[in-house]
Amino acid sequence: MMIILCTGERTSTCGGIYSLEGRTVEWYQPVHESGNLFSYPWDNSLIDNMGSIKTEINTFATGANEMTFSVNWENAGESGVEVSTTKKVSVDASVSVGGEILKAETTIKVKGHYDKTWSSLESSETKNSQSQGITVSKCTLNDNYVYQFTPLIYENSKLGVLQVGHTVDPLATTARDWWNSNYNQLPDLALNLPYRWESSDGVEWEFNELGLNLQKMKGLFFLDSDEKPFGFSIEDGEPVTIKARVYNYSFVDVDNVDVKIEAQVSTDNADWGGRFEVGTASIPSIPGFQNSYNEANWKYAEVTFDTTDKAGKYYRFWVTVDPDNKIEELTGHNNGEKYENNEGYFGIPLFVEAKSALAIPLSDGDLFHEEIILSTENPIEGEKVMISHRVSALERDFRHVSVYFYDGNPDEGGKLFDTELIPYIVAGGSYTVSVPYKTHGKKGTHEIHVVIDRKIGEHTHTNNTAMSLLTLTVVIDGCDSEVANILLPTGYSLSDEIAMCAASAENHGKFVSCVSRMTNDLKKDGIITGKEKSAIQSCAAQANIP
Repeated sequence: MMIILCTGERTSTCGGIYSLEGRTVEWYQPVHESGNLFSYPWDNSLIDNMGSIKTEINTFATGANEMTFSVNWENAGESGVEVSTTKKVSVDASVSVGGEILKAETTIKVKGHYDKTWSSLESSETKNSQSQGITVSKCTLNDNYVYQFTPLIYENSKLGVLQVGHTVDPLATTARDWWNSNYNQLPDLALNLPYRWESSDGVEWEFNELGLNLQKMKGLFFLDSDEKPFGFSIEDGEPVTIKARVYNYSFVDVDNVDVKIEAQVSTDNADWGGRFEVGTASIPSIPGFQNSYNEANWKYAEVTFDTTDKAGKYYRFWVTVDPDNKIEELTGHNNGEKYENNEGYFGIPLFVEAKSALAIPLSDGDLFHEEIILSTENPIEGEKVMISHRVSALERDFRHVSVYFYDGNPDEGGKLFDTELIPYIVAGGSYTVSVPYKTHGKKGTHEIHVVIDRKIGEHTHTNNTAMSLLTLTVVIDGCDSEVANILLPTGYSLSDEIAMCAASAENHGKFVSCVSRMTNDLKKDGIITGKEKSAIQSCAAQANIP
């Protein structure tokens, strides 16, 4: 979890402080893959810009018992209560706090569970509290897979903020033999793919096979001819260095790792052409985790992308590690196998600008919504919904436009659940952004609000917000039964079964009879309650169907 601080009034584009999953924010690219043990540092020296440590060093072990620990920072000052984590893209951190040090409450939950390398890290901040430390809540974990972790608060020597981090050690526990037997035989080459595993509660996790954003990666960077980051749009003809971070999620060193980088072309970020190769780089060696020479277990592969004569288009980049499968990896992790983590694409494409675009003044233009498309308007509880939204520009080009997605009206406390960055929109053109929406544990009808960031020089901001309804209950011809749209043993949802009754009914009476028979059977089988049966039948009776 990361904290987004949006300046401005609450009623503006994004006013206030919101907690947001770090993996949903593409420009946030830390070294760690949230939840993957082998992506975290095992030694303090591997943490970038680590200054003085503000906590006592306490090391804890995951295990079958549930416990809570506390650590406190030293020399807390009286001033400085401002959270300042917004867009610290160069920082590999869970929490940053601005000011001196500070009476800001910072809580951190470290959760571990078995899928060999999986755990989860969440953090949150609150201003003006009396706490001056961190609470670490350790949930249960099978003793066979335990590891040690050491939480820290330290001063970032470069940015002058406090940060929360931790180191991990799977070999300092009773599970040492298990970790060695599974991860000390063959390498596991990998990209940072934070959507490979999903959880509804942060404890139980499932592999997200064929899931949304499964191959969306973190750890890809665009640099200009001076080796400096420039954002996500660049002038036609300028060379771009593309750097991809490649990991070794094992204890075994690996040599001569080929990394292929490819691109796709689009004019609207919706329809993409086939991949073409940009270049292949070779990494001489990637050390294993907890190696004796204390080097990070990841390296960069880089290629040069020639933008000449490529203006007016978006380019999405794909990375494939060991594309020819020359290196034998952990069972199930080779390319093409179920758990392979060698291939991914970066979520923000690169836009190549026409040279004339750089002279366009920042005035006399407009951004507006065209449409919101839901993959389903009546999902089953727990089903993921893909929300697609098209943004268009009039009269002039726009660079780096943020789009915010809220569950509920943001002016009335709606919750921010995703944010997307549009690198560039040409005048008269459009750009499609797509985000997943989790329905687990949610009921009723939800207003999905999409808000375009206000840009200087727009004619009006009145068309920067759009809304669409998403219903997680059974609705019959506008009548909301308030019964969850569950998946039935038939493989269909409740709403599906009612729709089939409507499609086959010759008249209204037969439609009502069909719904009654179906819900009576579900009640008899204990799938729905009597109250739920009555609510559905009442809506069916009122419906103007067929």
